[in-house]
Amino acid sequence: MQNYMVGLQVPSAGEKDYPILFKNGTLKLGGEREPVPRPKKWPIANILAPGANYIPDSFIVGGPYEEEEGELNRPEDKEFRNQAESIKKRIIWDLESRCYLDPPAVVSLQKRIADCRFWPVEITRVPLTTAPKGKAAKFDKADDEGQLSFHGVAYVNMVPLLYPGVKRIRGAFHVYPYLDSTVYEKTKCLFSLFRDTGHLLTQNNKIGGFNSPLSKPIVSKNLKEEKTVKEKELEGRLRPGDLQAPSIKSQSSDTPLEVEPSPSHNPEGQQYTEAGTYIVLEIQLDRALVPKRMPEELAKRVKEMIPPRPPLTRRTGGAQKAVSDYHMQIK
Repeated sequence: MQNYMVGLQVPSAGEKDYPILFKNGTLKLGGEREPVPRPKKWPIANILAPGANYIPDSFIVGGPYEEEEGELNRPEDKEFRNQAESIKKRIIWDLESRCYLDPPAVVSLQKRIADCRFWPVEITRVPLTTAPKGKAAKFDKADDEGQLSFHGVAYVNMVPLLYPGVKRIRGAFHVYPYLDSTVYEKTKCLFSLFRDTGHLLTQNNKIGGFNSPLSKPIVSKNLKEEKTVKEKELEGRLRPGDLQAPSIKSQSSDTPLEVEPSPSHNPEGQQYTEAGTYIVLEIQLDRALVPKRMPEELAKRVKEMIPPRPPLTRRTGGAQKAVSDYHMQIK
């Protein structure tokens, strides 16, 4: 049994970023489109209460492709997306995860977006296994890291969040094979969420083992900014042999910037590109990173920028003077 996972990192109050994980993606064989609106779910496993995994008053409503900020919002992409989201194989999460950003984290987020516009969102497939019982049970790090397969990444353009008043990004983004050199070139990121902590994520993926250091929320005393990361659905065309393909072991290295002249280093991830796979996600802030100024404030700023001019001299005269001036001009 396979577990499709999506993950990204957001700045936190500490030195390390806070990981956000979306697990247990459901593979749909296609044939019909997902209904909208449909409820969103909490990214929490093993909820026994009926209906408790759904977020109250929170739904996926979709919208026109042309109004999205992603990469597949052109008129020529409409037919491909309609096929991918209805008759093709796809993976559905319908999850929403929330976290808090304190003021230092907000400043860090703004700076990182300004320095590099793309944010990496990783995708992988991990087998679900039953957690061993007893104190003698041990997890092998090498085996766990080797279980990662179909390691891909989407590059999300976060620059719109620096526009005044913008609080939301939603769109479809292409999925590419995860290659260290390409990820660093686009995002300046040296750390792979799934590969470099693959053994922790796999242990956390064991049935019945949800509580781990990676799943504990970071809460600050000064909660200034609330960021909601909404993971919608990963859609694309998978080849018939995808689900039977063997896993390729991913190796961690102290020098992640290895030379990768060809995509053959990640043959499974290359299938994302061949299939035209993309992921639909939404990132929403409770408050905009750059507040939108009021018209009154803008008018005041413009008035300060334009130097004042002396008032025009008032000319005195009447109809008789105007007539006489006219006759003087036509003589």
